[in-house]
Amino acid sequence: MLLFSFLLLTMHNQFSLGRIHFYCSAYPFSEFQNLNQKRIDLHLINLSLSLSFSISSPRIIQLLDWCISPYDIVLILEHPKPCINLLDFIVERREYLEEQFARRIFLQVVEALQHCQARGVFHRDAKVDNFLIQSPTCQIKLIDFGCGALLHDGEYTSYRGSRKYAPPEWFTKLRYQAQPATVWSLGVLLYMILCGIMPFERKEETIRGKVKLPRKVSRECLNLIKRCLSLNPKDRPSLEEILKHPWMMRDENMSTLDNNGLLPLLIMIF
Repeated sequence: MLLFSFLLLTMHNQFSLGRIHFYCSAYPFSEFQNLNQKRIDLHLINLSLSLSFSISSPRIIQLLDWCISPYDIVLILEHPKPCINLLDFIVERREYLEEQFARRIFLQVVEALQHCQARGVFHRDAKVDNFLIQSPTCQIKLIDFGCGALLHDGEYTSYRGSRKYAPPEWFTKLRYQAQPATVWSLGVLLYMILCGIMPFERKEETIRGKVKLPRKVSRECLNLIKRCLSLNPKDRPSLEEILKHPWMMRDENMSTLDNNGLLPLLIMIF
């Protein structure tokens, strides 16, 4: 069953002030994102529409329709039911996720971002907040392309995603490349899925890049996290290399989710 989510961009005073509200009908009205800026760039609006329409994948939320009025731009998005924000799913757990389950989530996350890059899209805000997990299928969907950009091989000199997921080169050089930055955010995300906390809270910690886990994980898992969180962007694996990492290859049939043993876990949350 599909419900509708609405991404409402309200423009005031002839584009002098903007506020973006993101409301999912499956959540209370407290589910808002606010963006205040001095001027709304219509190019960013067109880019968001283009990025959303250019991507079609079961791993990515679908833009169903959109309309424009003199004051509003409304995007009508797919919203599966039941589902929960991945951040809420992790926070509401009272114990660590097993590596097997974490791996199945992470596989879908990597596949979603790989699909974006194959379509020339740089999501630029890959964090647990921007993924939904469905029940009882455990399917993951990537949402929110509000920070997205067109993919290119050069360096980016602006950062619009969460600073806690930003790579160290952004803080030290104020520039970064798309794939190494995406892989760094994946390292942060995998750490968060497994540990329920962020590896770095301040930019000074990100720059130092010291990784210490509060739980025991397998050697292969720790190796993948540390490779993704390499301080040197050139030392980070590509998305393809992540999918071929020994930790990711442990289950031969990971792409086909087996819900045995996972359904009780999801029922506790939903």
